[in-house]
Amino acid sequence: MGSIFLLSLFQGCSRKPRSSALVADDALSEVALYLDDDILPVVFSYLPAKAFFRLQLVSKLFHQLSTDPRFLLEQACHNKSASGFFYRDGCGPYGFLLIDPYAGIPASFPDYFSYSDEVLASAGGLVFYQRKRYWDDEHGSLCVCNPARRTWRTLPSPPSQKFGKETRVSVAVKFVYDGDDMAEDYKLICLTEATDCLLFQHCGVYDSAANAWTTDEEIDFGPRELEYDHPVVCGETVYWASDCISYVRIPDPYVVAFDTTTKRTEIIPVPKGAVIDSDEDTIKVGMWDERLPCLIHYSVNAATFTLWMLRRKNEGSPQWVKSHEISSIPHVRSFVLSHGSTGMLLVYSDGYNAYSYSFKDGESQQIGSSYRFFSKFIPYANTLRPCGKQEVFLEDLRRPLRPSLLPWVF
Repeated sequence: MGSIFLLSLFQGCSRKPRSSALVADDALSEVALYLDDDILPVVFSYLPAKAFFRLQLVSKLFHQLSTDPRFLLEQACHNKSASGFFYRDGCGPYGFLLIDPYAGIPASFPDYFSYSDEVLASAGGLVFYQRKRYWDDEHGSLCVCNPARRTWRTLPSPPSQKFGKETRVSVAVKFVYDGDDMAEDYKLICLTEATDCLLFQHCGVYDSAANAWTTDEEIDFGPRELEYDHPVVCGETVYWASDCISYVRIPDPYVVAFDTTTKRTEIIPVPKGAVIDSDEDTIKVGMWDERLPCLIHYSVNAATFTLWMLRRKNEGSPQWVKSHEISSIPHVRSFVLSHGSTGMLLVYSDGYNAYSYSFKDGESQQIGSSYRFFSKFIPYANTLRPCGKQEVFLEDLRRPLRPSLLPWVF
């Protein structure tokens, strides 16, 4: 009830900016009258970051909470749903598709990424990206930022992996939870293509608690090229899908599971019912309702999406269970499965138009259009999660910011 009330307050503040301070002060006083001081932070932790920063301007309590590490993690724990999607406009600049009106990022934040940067993943409100250098083909850096907090930091470079302009990089994010189900630290599982053997991927694991790379070795991930976008993490296992191109003497398409504890991989063939009859078919992995890994197969000839859930019985062989079949538009170019505030969503594009399919309603709606090309979608959750102990505010960077980055306006 508290979160619904505060979201209504935020909506009122947005519509009446001149009287927002008075409205917010009266409403917050009324909330404080009926709730204990130790309950208020719990209620406020359900607000998305955008709503929190709006109310921070009119209440000292919000300002105090913005520097409380425990509160920041609680807010991130309560705001896991995607509020929007970063997308690449072809080879041009990044943009942002907003699907939750109460959440969002500073309007000009996508301009922070240069044309050579590559957004790799987003999890828990953090965005991980590859910062490339125009003048250096071999060396780059791996960075993390929080668009809502406007904070940023560069991660240490792995001993052997390089992040140059031509390097393909895949990043999976695994949060490390404490006894109270709070996740302050995380691990990054980072893949790049090995230089000496096509069967192997160079795998690095970064531990934010130690601020160091704990794994740096080449591992067999199978003979096929992997779909680097959108790996999913379930427990201690990370999943990637392979390509669907027809090869001679190479196994059919598969999903590869990497156990971060044992450093072993497992090849899981696609379900027999997933008929891949075109090199233009696409398979990707996703996470259903934050619980089950799943496979999404797009058939070009049938113009349909099919979802298969991955289940294991008594630690036995993995089994695929068909769950959904969705008629789609022809010639889908990119898609991603995500959890939104209203339930599970499948976001996809034919290149120039973006659509969202709701599994709850069984309906699709157009959510965006581009005069160039939607090449991929990166789900983003609107949280206050810190980037780490060495984070800095973007306004404090010594390098000049583009004028469009300031002022920060939601």
